[in-house]
Amino acid sequence: MFPKNFLLPMAATVWFVAYPVNANDGPVSPQTSRDTANAVDWPRRLGPNHNATVAAPKLIEKFPDDGPKIVWETEAGEGYAAPVIVGDRLVLFHRLDNRATIDCLNAKTGKRIWRQQYETNYSDRYGFSGGPRCSPLIDGDRVYICGVEGELRCMKLTDGTTIWRTNTLEQFGGKQEYFGAGAGPLVEGELLILNVGAPKKNAAVVAFNKLTGAVVWKVGDQWGASYAAAVPTTINGRRVVLIFAGGDSRPPTGGLLVIDPKDGKLLSRYPFRSTKYESVNASSPVIWNEKVFISTSYNTGGVLLEFDGQFNAKPVWTTTDCGSHFMTPVVDGDHMYAIDGMNRRTIALTCIDLKTGKSTWSWSPVFDEEIEINRDKRTASFGIGLGSLLKVGGRYLLLTENGHLLLMKLTADKHETLTRAWLFGAQETWALPPLVDGLLYVNQNQRDSISKTNPRLICYDLRQETKP
Repeated sequence: MFPKNFLLPMAATVWFVAYPVNANDGPVSPQTSRDTANAVDWPRRLGPNHNATVAAPKLIEKFPDDGPKIVWETEAGEGYAAPVIVGDRLVLFHRLDNRATIDCLNAKTGKRIWRQQYETNYSDRYGFSGGPRCSPLIDGDRVYICGVEGELRCMKLTDGTTIWRTNTLEQFGGKQEYFGAGAGPLVEGELLILNVGAPKKNAAVVAFNKLTGAVVWKVGDQWGASYAAAVPTTINGRRVVLIFAGGDSRPPTGGLLVIDPKDGKLLSRYPFRSTKYESVNASSPVIWNEKVFISTSYNTGGVLLEFDGQFNAKPVWTTTDCGSHFMTPVVDGDHMYAIDGMNRRTIALTCIDLKTGKSTWSWSPVFDEEIEINRDKRTASFGIGLGSLLKVGGRYLLLTENGHLLLMKLTADKHETLTRAWLFGAQETWALPPLVDGLLYVNQNQRDSISKTNPRLICYDLRQETKP
């Protein structure tokens, strides 16, 4: 059996019931004007640039004693999928009872614009949430949903109606992996690319026509589907897509696939996976100077790869100082910041020198909080856990697994916490939170045993106040 700390934030699934626009919300165009001139959308899981980095207005310098201001909140169902935002539209994927639910909300007010639902019978074999793990993907006027049971749908952003759909497990003979399908799709030009992980049908990776759902090409490989997001980049002057594959197999296999999206040609293949059967590849590839860093936990670590003119991969260095479970490391200059490990007692925020692969510092904080449960007052201690890191301009937001939010300054020499707040006392805060127009959207994935609040999506205002 997997330990309780095995899981990852990512996918969900299957049949449809439509709900009309809430009459009280009023019509909202997907292309409505923005309140901030330099606003940047968050259309996909890792943000606008596939790297957990966003340019943003100046953030508040110090959180209020009672935490950042809540702009709005809405009750949410099961799942680990973070929302995505384009313009004034936010799309949230979650599960209510036995229905996978896609809600389109006004990003500034939280009011519902439309809702679509479909039946799901998925049950997690390790006892985790039966809800989505994959964030939706917005491309123009379309929304793409990837479900745990293999359901892939293209929907209208205006009203949520389905344009095309397929079930990848049925179409290609794949399997549900450890926690269902969870890699998530990538739009590249006119293609929708997905790590399907169906080696028997030569469909490790499949490219669909994003407008029609027709299969354009398939890449055959023995490696199954992982839980890492696909990342596009340019290497040797050639546009490529990076897939960090690896699913349920005996023995465990997986690694990096480098694919030319024009024709699906497999340019490079580098094996990298923990030797433990109950393990996954879930941290997305990271690009630095046309080199690629991949990492996994389970006492494995990471490797930085470089490619020659024929795309043969060669390790620049390997490291045991950075084994990311499913948090994607963030590059800043010649250094990289990551959450290393999966054992909650030893998880650390670490800085890696990308020239050497060595850690320049590692930090495993303990946050002591005074709590009261059933009139019993005591001190509880929390660490970073399986949190996430977001680079915002020249600073960082660290969101811990138990709802602590830190605004930090990180350099190659040290870490500095500028301000900290405890948002809620719930576990499994795993998804990278989107930041758009200075508003941070955080999933509270479990019930807060202290405040008694149920799972919810919360919009926090982190904007710096403008003095008159």
